[in-house]
Amino acid sequence: SSGINAEWPLRPGINRSDPNIFNSSLTHGDHTLTATKIESYIRDTHPELLATVTYGSCYYDVDEFVREEEESKRNDDLITFLLQAQYQELSKEARRDINEIVVRNSDVVDGKYFARHMCAGIIVSLPSKE
Repeated sequence: SSGINAEWPLRPGINRSDPNIFNSSLTHGDHTLTATKIESYIRDTHPELLATVTYGSCYYDVDEFVREEEESKRNDDLITFLLQAQYQELSKEARRDINEIVVRNSDVVDGKYFARHMCAGIIVSLPSKE
């Protein structure tokens, strides 16, 4: 998938950041819990239910983050949330790399930057009784 997450392990700046700032055990969520695992669990534990996974792109407005040249004024709340690490506390090299990744994974619509992020939706229903 093409998303901000896809490039994290490959970026040396992030790998050299303080593990107390960027540490998978300190994150807000469990990114190993995938739609496929959830769907499999539903099918295994509730075979009477129908589960369907739909994949698509979500878009986040990152225009202020991308365009602000002065880092102290940069609105990085969304990036901090997506990284699940305090963006401003990462190394300067990591922040530069993240900015480049965000730009590369963005579409410009009506002159504004929107970052693409893969999302999944799970539809759970009962079979129809026909």
